[in-house]
Amino acid sequence: MVAASIVVTGCNATKFKAVWVDETYQANPVKILVIGVSNTPATKRLFEDEFVKELQDRGTDAVAGYTILPDQPQADMAVILAKAAEAGADAVLISVPIGRRSEPSASPFGTYDDQFVDTQTNIYDVKSGKMIWTATTETWIMNYASNKSQIRSFAKVIVKELSKQKILKEAVSETSKRG
Repeated sequence: MVAASIVVTGCNATKFKAVWVDETYQANPVKILVIGVSNTPATKRLFEDEFVKELQDRGTDAVAGYTILPDQPQADMAVILAKAAEAGADAVLISVPIGRRSEPSASPFGTYDDQFVDTQTNIYDVKSGKMIWTATTETWIMNYASNKSQIRSFAKVIVKELSKQKILKEAVSETSKRG
């Protein structure tokens, strides 16, 4: 895989261009290894940490890829699946920027370029190695938002879609835990 910068943004700024789910996959991952591909180790770690938090908030255990894979270009899929299995993960989420473009835009204050990033996010079943979900998204990069808030928003959008597609198990609420 070619490493690229991961810069993603807010809920209303990320749009799904395509989503596919393997209808034959009948399980829900219990633990997901999260891998964000980036040229920048700090961005990769931030991306993976935000995804882990969002998945855990939705009731799915997760582990950041940087904790079990080195900060270098990603290994081949066989190595990733083996490391995931060693970590007790039953699924791997890999998110890769696949394109970047800018469009001129006008405002009352002048013209500027809007920046957009296309991202491919795939989930693989560790046991079979098969892809079970994939989505291509387009995200508008907001210059005024922090990298962390943009990544957090992107993770929320992806995890919400995974829940909607029933890839993730339904989160147990605090009310139902007590009662």
